[in-house]
Amino acid sequence: MDFAFWCRVDVLDEQGCWNWMNQPSQRYGVYNLKRRGKWIAIRPHRYAWQQINGRIPNGLFVCHSCDNPRCCNPAHLWLGSNSDNQIDSVNKGRSGFNRPQSKLGEAHHSSKLTTIQVSTIRELYAGGGYSQSQLASQFGVRQTMISKIITRQSWKHI
Repeated sequence: MDFAFWCRVDVLDEQGCWNWMNQPSQRYGVYNLKRRGKWIAIRPHRYAWQQINGRIPNGLFVCHSCDNPRCCNPAHLWLGSNSDNQIDSVNKGRSGFNRPQSKLGEAHHSSKLTTIQVSTIRELYAGGGYSQSQLASQFGVRQTMISKIITRQSWKHI
């Protein structure tokens, strides 16, 4: 067993997740070790699997039954293909297929304009009486936002 590795894993109890403690800002983390005189970086959950179960066959992933990317508990890890991992993600509601639609327009948390204002901006610009800069000043947004509204790169749903 690699003591240097396991001392960086937070083992609270046998059944729970064993979290990798290094690099808390990274989703999975990285374990650096020296093999044949060269440093290599490996995901901690993959290294934990290898420490307990041996080599990972080519083309297989080390997947988490607990859905915790930082978990290194071998009881929570299983081998599967990319397809197996994707199916697991869909079945557990973690894939893009079952995520709620993002909010559009004024329902979005960072929206500065309303649907009526966007329609007005497009009408005023189409009428030819206003420049993008003038509209930006009038509506309290940047000229680039006005450009995106006019070209329908933004607010395309209306």
